[in-house]
Amino acid sequence: MKPTAAHLAVIYKVPDHNRVNRSPGPVMQTQSKRAAIVAVTFALPTLSALAVSLRLYTRLHILKVTGPDDWVIIVALVWALRLHSHKRRVQANCYVASSHRHFC
Repeated sequence: MKPTAAHLAVIYKVPDHNRVNRSPGPVMQTQSKRAAIVAVTFALPTLSALAVSLRLYTRLHILKVTGPDDWVIIVALVWALRLHSHKRRVQANCYVASSHRHFC
């Protein structure tokens, strides 16, 4: 009697490729990366505010010279931080109202 594929699968315990190495769904992947996303979301604006603060300290207290580029960078930082806080509020509202995802 010649062994069939079913016999060989039982003998050698061939894994079912529909079950092996299945990646989690998109919701699970997003939740697993949530901590990293939140960390980066708060770290980068903090670093940018620190960099602008150090630049302004250097320009105002050490060099005692300011220019239009200093005022532009202040406006850009304020604008970026306001945009960041607005984006976080929108994401929080979308997370709470997850049944209405198409509005987010």
